[in-house]
Amino acid sequence: MISGKRLGSHGTLGWIYEKWAYSAVGRFSLSRSRKCQYFARYPKTVASPLSVLSVSVLVLALSPQRKPPPPDPVSLVSKAVLEMEAARRSQKRLLPPYRVIKRYTVKTSKLKTPAILEVLWTYNPKTGKRFEVRSNQNASGFTLWALMEVMKKEEQNSRLEQEPGSITSDHYTFQLASREQNKLKLRITPRTKGKYLLNGYAFVLANSGAVTRVEGTTSNRLSFWVSEAAIEQDFGNFKNFWLATKTTSSAWVRFVGPTNLTIEAGEYQFANGTP
Repeated sequence: MISGKRLGSHGTLGWIYEKWAYSAVGRFSLSRSRKCQYFARYPKTVASPLSVLSVSVLVLALSPQRKPPPPDPVSLVSKAVLEMEAARRSQKRLLPPYRVIKRYTVKTSKLKTPAILEVLWTYNPKTGKRFEVRSNQNASGFTLWALMEVMKKEEQNSRLEQEPGSITSDHYTFQLASREQNKLKLRITPRTKGKYLLNGYAFVLANSGAVTRVEGTTSNRLSFWVSEAAIEQDFGNFKNFWLATKTTSSAWVRFVGPTNLTIEAGEYQFANGTP
């Protein structure tokens, strides 16, 4: 509020005249002598350049800021797929020999106690994977045969240039399902039906292409004996190589009923000299 003392004898009209006098129009409209007389009469009313600057900054700060447009989902997916495929090729080229113990656990309504196998897996870049059963608890008959078939198929696929279940644009189409900070959830749809291909989701780290999790249902039956399976697979970072840590699958097996298989990997031990 402007005090009467500051307004002087002019009152409100004097204050309005003062503001007009200091405006751009007033400075050019008043004669030089009249301006000098007025400014000499009201020396304390001169506005500070610093205060004007402060008000301008405050106005800019309070003005609504335009947010940058959100990233285009199609561009995000295309970038993620390129990074994912580059990461897969790089890992296949650089992955050194390793060994790991995996524990296979089968549970069915027919088994009173779970069937458990402990298996040593070794990997060599030239020859692929090999397995050796180290211990067997309650696995026999059809259960043991089925587990051996699963491991033999993994051993064979490891020698291929590209495994039939790999998450690539050759096998899948991709859509963005959601985005959380540096992780993308991609909807994956098989280009063709196959027992190694999933209808589901892949979780990918942005800017690195690392796949941390895959979940879904196989797009075809696993075999005459086994229905489509619901599968979840997690991957962990071991010296910058992303390898499977846990896989769970559920399916209906003919003459057996609901069957659950869990594969848990121990620590991956790399050959000497691994960076």
